[in-house]
Amino acid sequence: MTDPSLFSAKPQTSTVWWKVACLFTAVGLIWRIGRYLFDFPIWGDEIMVALNFPDKSYTELLGHLDHCQVAPPLWLWAEKFLYETAGPSSLALRFIPLIAGCLALVLHAWFAWTLMPGRAAAMAIALLAVAIWPVSMSTLTKPYSTDLLVALAMLLPAHAALTHTRPVWAMALLAIISPVALLASFPAMFIAGSTLLVLLPAAWKSAPSTRWTYLALVGTTAIGAWASIQIGQNQLASPTGTAEIDTQQGMVDYWSHGFPPADPLRWIPWFLGALTGQIMAYPVGAANGGSTLTVLMAILGVVTWMRSGSKSVLALLLLPLVLNFMAALVHRYPFGASCRLAQFLAPSVCLLAGLGLDACLSRTSRWPAVLVSLVLLAVGGGGLARDWMWPYRDPVFVWMRGTMDDAVQAAGNDSVVVNHRRESMECVFAWRWLHAPAKVGWNGSLPQGERSHDRVWVFTQEGCPMPPGPTALEFLKSQDPRWRETRFLNFQYPPPNPQKQPPIHVEMVLLERD
Repeated sequence: MTDPSLFSAKPQTSTVWWKVACLFTAVGLIWRIGRYLFDFPIWGDEIMVALNFPDKSYTELLGHLDHCQVAPPLWLWAEKFLYETAGPSSLALRFIPLIAGCLALVLHAWFAWTLMPGRAAAMAIALLAVAIWPVSMSTLTKPYSTDLLVALAMLLPAHAALTHTRPVWAMALLAIISPVALLASFPAMFIAGSTLLVLLPAAWKSAPSTRWTYLALVGTTAIGAWASIQIGQNQLASPTGTAEIDTQQGMVDYWSHGFPPADPLRWIPWFLGALTGQIMAYPVGAANGGSTLTVLMAILGVVTWMRSGSKSVLALLLLPLVLNFMAALVHRYPFGASCRLAQFLAPSVCLLAGLGLDACLSRTSRWPAVLVSLVLLAVGGGGLARDWMWPYRDPVFVWMRGTMDDAVQAAGNDSVVVNHRRESMECVFAWRWLHAPAKVGWNGSLPQGERSHDRVWVFTQEGCPMPPGPTALEFLKSQDPRWRETRFLNFQYPPPNPQKQPPIHVEMVLLERD
């Protein structure tokens, strides 16, 4: 099962590019940690998954999730544990994604240098280190950075099993990792499937101990896959609050552009658009062909690898892409819809594109390589500077955070009546009231367990459904006519483009008893 090394650089050149690789790794880590510490305002997609932590037990997180969410169980459990121990702050919720993103970058650097020490490895490391998608996924309360970490944690022992003279130990390690990986990352299914397919021919030609270890790997992978599928199906069957639409249908509708069109004649344009879109955005890219240059470099990398490297390792890198495409054909997992859904493909894309870039640079003098390195460093440094100057994903979330800071501060320890159900209002507002020091009642009701009220704030988001029946003021006046409105707070967000986003209006009214 021994395969030759892909490339070996000259000792002096290798030393230089090792330093460059370390520099890019450091830049990537600094950007990730810096973006985390800038503490971007938490936004809706993060909160929709976090809203499952307060009311659901660890066991209940294996079943239906609210707000049309799907997430692997081990990640949910880790996040809930941090929520219970460190609190609901955005820094606490984003800590696991940060650690996963930083560890993934270090493992990627190790993997790249193991495969192709020299300039090719430095380029592959740089592409992942300064790409915006892996950086941003490292600072969001979503499982995507874990997808990247888990992919690398499986690829490293799989590569060792392919290239080591005694593969049984690498396979044994993979047999231990595989079921855990499948419960920590749903897309790990593609990596696990690729690993089993690539290892099968070589394992079957090896010693009996290797064959038995491979069968153990098949068994543990099957167990992990079965458990992962069962939990995933439970989550996909979750009701969404809309009649006859569950989470699975909601996901299919939302990511419809990640599945092939009904007309077979449009499959090729769809495939090319998906392949050259966000799925290949390393270090930068966009949908509808915006990542074509990276695709061309990756294709050149494949050609170069086929001439000089291990075909089995190349298959290990390419098969996850193939399996992802096959899953999209049967509408089980989107293909090319977003880079965040394809973080498990990042190592393959960056390794192959880095090798292709190295092949281009090998035909020139050293100065183009220096220029490319400086450009990539500028991308990383510029990204960090941009995050420092504009530490937010969208201005509306800055406004929401400021609005809720003012609203929570004004309410203090008073009672608050929120005129909506939690699931029907803006989730950022619901999250903040859920963890405010004030005593909060929902859906127009006074807080439970409060025997006396002398000051009550009423929070209303314009356009959200309100409960039928009397308002909070009408109810309180029916109990005691001395209640009256004494203070009004209005918060208005005028969007830059009203055609894409409607304005948001929030009102706080203070009711006091004379």
